[in-house]
Amino acid sequence: MMFILFIFLFFVGKSQSLDEWNCTENKHFLFSNDQLNEQCTITIEYISLQHYKQICITHRLSVKTLPLPSFNSNYAMHTFKINSCQLLTLNQLPFLLPATVENLDLSYNLLSTFTLSFPLPSYLKYLRLDHNPNLIDIKFSHNNGQQRLIGLSLRYNKKIRLSSLPPYLKQLDLTDCNLLQSPIFSLLRSLTKLTHLSLADNQLKQLPIIDKRTQLEYLNLSNNYLTYIDSGWLHKSLKILDLTFNRIESTEFFHEILTMNQTVKQIYRDPAINNPILEVSLHGNPLNCDCWLGSILNASSIEIVDLSLLQCKSHSVINMSDNDFLCSYSQHCAADCSCCDFEACDCHSVCPPECLCLHDTSWSNHIIQCQQRNLIDIHIHLPETITELNYEGNHIEDLKSFTFVGKKVLNKLNLAKNDIRNLTNDTFCGAANLREINLSYNRNLKIKLSSFNELFSCLKYLQYIILSEEQIYQDDKLSHEWILESNNDLLRLIRIKQQLSL
Repeated sequence: MMFILFIFLFFVGKSQSLDEWNCTENKHFLFSNDQLNEQCTITIEYISLQHYKQICITHRLSVKTLPLPSFNSNYAMHTFKINSCQLLTLNQLPFLLPATVENLDLSYNLLSTFTLSFPLPSYLKYLRLDHNPNLIDIKFSHNNGQQRLIGLSLRYNKKIRLSSLPPYLKQLDLTDCNLLQSPIFSLLRSLTKLTHLSLADNQLKQLPIIDKRTQLEYLNLSNNYLTYIDSGWLHKSLKILDLTFNRIESTEFFHEILTMNQTVKQIYRDPAINNPILEVSLHGNPLNCDCWLGSILNASSIEIVDLSLLQCKSHSVINMSDNDFLCSYSQHCAADCSCCDFEACDCHSVCPPECLCLHDTSWSNHIIQCQQRNLIDIHIHLPETITELNYEGNHIEDLKSFTFVGKKVLNKLNLAKNDIRNLTNDTFCGAANLREINLSYNRNLKIKLSSFNELFSCLKYLQYIILSEEQIYQDDKLSHEWILESNNDLLRLIRIKQQLSL
């Protein structure tokens, strides 16, 4: 008789369970804390031995019966969520949770305190307490439960005050937690196991010191007031970095991580070595169009994932060229230079006072612009490492051959719109690697096309010469090693015999 009564009660319980819970089966496990339902919702997720998932949902906080999968030995309760139920204390939980629960989500409630201890599951790994506006204190008991907890989300809890955090946390979300007024900030240094961290929406002006042992893979710093990121936060393990909507003007703080990646390639002497890609989001910052921004745009180890949205000085970055991303200087001395105090020093670059001097981070693109400065001569002490020199629109008449001595990497020279009268076959020999010379609109300068090879005989790598029509003799024949392209009154002479550059 008792056995029959037990069977009857068991099936009645099942019938009530079916009435209270809506269960569906899925093949893939996914846990998310993006709960937006304003209706009180209790969600239980079960995982089978075959990795199938059953999700059961009810909207009744007063429910007392577990859904059917709880009675199936093939399924184990893995996730428990109770959201938007105005939960004030843990005593309002409708039933005890089994030890198999690894994910507990109590977001969108009215908790003021929380204690991580019995009767909560002892194997809990992920705890989410987002959007509990009254939450002030969380007590993490000193037991195995604290050591097992690896994920903690406290998003949008502006009153939260913590004196400790579980030491083995790998994931921590402190989005919009009013960290400027919270002691939580000082606790981050002890979390050496962290791999994922969000400090978004906290009005931060600077970051705390982070332990060197911490190897973050994901870091969200969006919507703060940051202008600079200390290199300690940019560990080589970092894969995703969100810096959107801060106050960053210069990206120079990436220089160390770029240098480190380049050093690895040089040590192994293999340019094909692929450094881990760091995905960076940067839009919403008042970025400068400088060499530091250019260096990360061209870096193989950094990918700007929001490049189409990126602007510097109100210009779309995606439509700009490499020469738009340069830094200016008045003087610069290389770190390994020993003659910085002397005027004639090969490794000490001094920008002429009338000019604008620009460079990229590697100094492989070094440009001096002295156009339209009413100059009558080219400056004598120009930096040795210049790659481009522009004196267009001045009053230069004579070119002294020693001016270009030592300019071994100069490849582009613009002397257009001056008063140059004549050239000799050794005028440019000091800059033997010149590839382009613009001599157009020097009306007093006439050049015989047939004498090109002799006039520029020392320039083995010269590829382009730009002249204007009035500078050539009309009946003169061009050497077979050159072709001529005309654009209005400008003539572009192109060398086609490639063996001269070998």
